[in-house]
Amino acid sequence: MANIEEPTRISSPGRHRSCWPRFTNITTLPPPRGIDRSFLSVVSARRSACTFGPLDLGDLSSWLYFTASSQNRNQVDENRRRGFAPSFGALQSTRLLIGAPENLWSVYLPVQHCLAQLDNVSSAGRNLRLLAMDLFDAPASWIVALISDSDLAGNYYNHPESLQLRDAGVLLGHGALVAEAWDLPFRILGALGSPWSLELLAGIPVKLTATGLALLGGPVDSAAKA
Repeated sequence: MANIEEPTRISSPGRHRSCWPRFTNITTLPPPRGIDRSFLSVVSARRSACTFGPLDLGDLSSWLYFTASSQNRNQVDENRRRGFAPSFGALQSTRLLIGAPENLWSVYLPVQHCLAQLDNVSSAGRNLRLLAMDLFDAPASWIVALISDSDLAGNYYNHPESLQLRDAGVLLGHGALVAEAWDLPFRILGALGSPWSLELLAGIPVKLTATGLALLGGPVDSAAKA
């Protein structure tokens, strides 16, 4: 994304109505688990993972909830939402695509805290996994692909591209600390994923931008961290 222009706030944004569809193939997630670790212990122990174990649905649920769930909406502007991670304009414009090792892909729905399965994505999903594995080979890992809603961001800001990339960086850093809190392996791969991340959501009438890629897994021996 070369030659990104400086973003400016639109003083009187129009009313934005989301064009995201109502997904039907839903996977309900178990309630997130609590933790008893201090913030200092999490920060001091966080490392980029080199080894990834199998990830169960309970750990995935906890990571998703404390990384990207929506806590409430603004009473005046329903597009502005509160989450655990900060976001420009409180828009929380970043969505998470989750890819299991067996090439099953879902989109995380932050308000409902559930996963909606994506259909007919085998080719795009395989290509995205190949890209991730070429960067860091971890066959047991789950892929986390970040997608930003450019229609939403563009309703409130002129030239929002740098804000969208910054949003992704904040969310990835926050997600790394959340993963460490449960001893879950996590590795940031960078602002990657296009065009295959976008192909996973082909047909959705929303302008999207791929903004990040990471790996997430289940607990492993602490000695395997680097």
